[in-house]
Amino acid sequence: MSPERSAPIDLAREADRSLGSALVRPSLSEVIAAGQTIRLQPRVMQVLVALARADGDVVSRDELLRLYQGATAFISLSTFEGFNLSAAEAATLGVPLLLSDIPVHRELFEGYGFFVGSASSDPFRLAKHLAHHERTHPVWAHAAACAPATIAGRYLMLKRGTLSLARAMP
Repeated sequence: MSPERSAPIDLAREADRSLGSALVRPSLSEVIAAGQTIRLQPRVMQVLVALARADGDVVSRDELLRLYQGATAFISLSTFEGFNLSAAEAATLGVPLLLSDIPVHRELFEGYGFFVGSASSDPFRLAKHLAHHERTHPVWAHAAACAPATIAGRYLMLKRGTLSLARAMP
C-alpha cells in the first residue's frame, strides 16, 4: 500500500481530482458534473478520496471496515441488483442505507433502509431517517444471517453435504 493511500485524509489539503467527466473538489466537499454542483457530507467525500487513492487497487478488508464504520450512510442507487452484497455488509455493520427504490432493495431492507425515488423520499424525511437511525441504532432484520461467520458455517455444511452425497453416488 502506498504511503499516500494509507495517510489520513485531510480534505482541506486534498487536491482536486477528475472522476470520469466530474470534478471532485475535496476541500469544498463538492462534486461538479454536467453543470451541476453537488455538496457532499465530509465523510462521503473522504470515501471518494480513499477510492481515488486506491486507483483501481483492491481496498483491504480492514480499510473497508474502517470506511463502513465511519460512514454517515451507504448509498446504492443502482437500477438493478440480484443481491446487493455491499448494502447487506453495510447494514450488518449498522450503517444507514440510502437505496434506489427497486424490488430487491425493498425485499431485503424494508424497515431499515431509506428508499430514494419513492414518493416519500423528500430531503426532510431523509434527515429524519438519518437522525432516527443515529438515535436508535436499529438492527437490520437479516444481520445475523448475513454475518461472515454464519455464511462460512453454512458454506461448510453445504460443502460437507455435497461431499457426502458424492460418495453415495455410484
